[in-house]
Amino acid sequence: MALGDVVICKDGRRFTGQVILDQRGYVIYTRLGIAMVPEHEVAEWIRRDDSEPPKPATSPVPPPATRMAVVVQPPPSDPPPATRPVAVDDPPIARIDPTPLPRPQWTPRPRPSDPRTPARTRYAGAFPIAHDLLVTSAAALSGARTIQAQAPDGTSVKVSLLQKDDASGLALLRVQGLRMAYFGLEQKFTAGQVTCPAFCEIDVFDPKPQLLVGQADGGRGVAKFNKHPGLAGSPVLSEGRVVGVELTSSDSPADNIPMATLDQLRALAGPRAGESPKAFTDPRNAMYQVIAD
Repeated sequence: MALGDVVICKDGRRFTGQVILDQRGYVIYTRLGIAMVPEHEVAEWIRRDDSEPPKPATSPVPPPATRMAVVVQPPPSDPPPATRPVAVDDPPIARIDPTPLPRPQWTPRPRPSDPRTPARTRYAGAFPIAHDLLVTSAAALSGARTIQAQAPDGTSVKVSLLQKDDASGLALLRVQGLRMAYFGLEQKFTAGQVTCPAFCEIDVFDPKPQLLVGQADGGRGVAKFNKHPGLAGSPVLSEGRVVGVELTSSDSPADNIPMATLDQLRALAGPRAGESPKAFTDPRNAMYQVIAD
C-alpha cells in the first residue's frame, strides 16, 4: 500500500490511508476498509508531503574544515642549471586558491499554515417537502463549489442551491429531472415524542438511514434521541409529519441536539411546500444524502 496520511488518536490508535475531514470527524480509507474517528478523539493528523530536499551531488564538496589548501610556489626565476634545467616551453605554474567553494543552498517549499485550509467534502441528510424541493443543513453547504445528492436507491440526483438561511441553519435545494414524494409539515408543535430518520454513519456508496426515537422541545429548539443522529439535516417527525430539522454537529451530545423549529422551516419554505404530502410507511425510504465539495 502506498504511503498515506496518518491519523493518531488520543488513545494511541493509528490509522494510515486517504483522509477526509468532514462534519463528523475524520474518515480514513485504509487498505482494510473505511474508519471514522470523531474530531475530538484525534491528537494529530500527519499529512503526506511529496516535497523533499535535493539530494547531494555524486562528489560533494567537502566542508571548509576538511579541505587541504595546497600552494605550489613557482621555481626561482633563474635556477642553477645543475638542479633543474628549465625548458622554454614549460607552462606557467598557477597558484591554487585556498578559499572554499560555496555550498549549494536548498530553500524548502513553504507549507500552508493550516493543513485543513483547502476545501473539504461535507455530508448532510436531506428530505423532500415538495415534488422538487429538498431541505438540508446550511452549514454543510458553506463554501461548497459543487453540490450533489444521492437518492434512497443510491443513484445520483442533480440539485442546485435555491435558498440558504444561516440564521435558521437550513437550506433549500432544487431537484432536477425527478418528481419526489414528500413529507408534510405539522400545523403546530410544542413538545413531545418524535422520530428521526437519520444518517448515523457516513457511507459514500450505500447510505442507509436509521430510525431514531426521542423527545423534542419546539419552544427551545432542542431534541434528544436514543442515538447520535450523525449527519445534520434529517427531519424530526411527529406521527409522520415534520415538526423540525435536527442540526447536529460532531460534538453535540445525543441528549441535546440543536433543532430548527417548525416556524423556521415554514418561514424558509413558504408557499413552496406542497399541499398533498404522502404518508410514508417507512420515512427512511424518503431520505437523501447531500455531498458538498
